[in-house]
Amino acid sequence: MAMVEGRGDLAALEVAYMRRGQQILACDAARALAVETLKQERALRESTRR
Repeated sequence: MAMVEGRGDLAALEVAYMRRGQQILACDAARALAVETLKQERALRESTRR
């Protein structure tokens, strides 16, 4: 979790914003991978039913 560390000055706030941005991007990438994996699994199951 991104938190403002130190004295809470502008530099610390900018670091916290950057860290939170990185966390959001990592989460979005993991979500996209999970969705793609699910789609592929469903397609594979569907193709084996035919």
